[in-house]
Amino acid sequence: MNHPEHSKRKLGRSTVLTPEVIQQLCDIIADANTFTTAYTALGIGKATFYKRMSRDVAFRDAIARAQSQAKQMLLGIIKKAAITDWRAAAWINERTYRDEYGKVWADEHPGARIEVNINADEHAQRLREIFGVKQAQVIDAPALPDVERNGEAKSG
Repeated sequence: MNHPEHSKRKLGRSTVLTPEVIQQLCDIIADANTFTTAYTALGIGKATFYKRMSRDVAFRDAIARAQSQAKQMLLGIIKKAAITDWRAAAWINERTYRDEYGKVWADEHPGARIEVNINADEHAQRLREIFGVKQAQVIDAPALPDVERNGEAKSG
């Protein structure tokens, strides 16, 4: 027999991401928190969050808007700081107008490595040259035994 009560109930799991929970997620993210912080704070599983992100365009758009609100809030804080601290303004310039103000060496040399194959004495000598120090000065250092390359003390 078909009962009217049975036809009203949905089958399957109840959704964890109700409109109220989605709003709470967005509020937490808009406050400049990470996705992980947001879904963990609300007891939502990582898989649940990311499945919904991949399947639901409206959900994904709501989360993206929350992220934009967070960016605007953080940039507003930096702009206020730029009034009294030039470094905040420089930071904005470096990131907003990268071609003109940005530090681009790393961008022009991705993955660049510098191999340095010198021993400690050569390294110390180069540092003395760079910093204009004539000779390393050691004050009240205990005398150390002469040590050969293999770590054994010289006899002698």
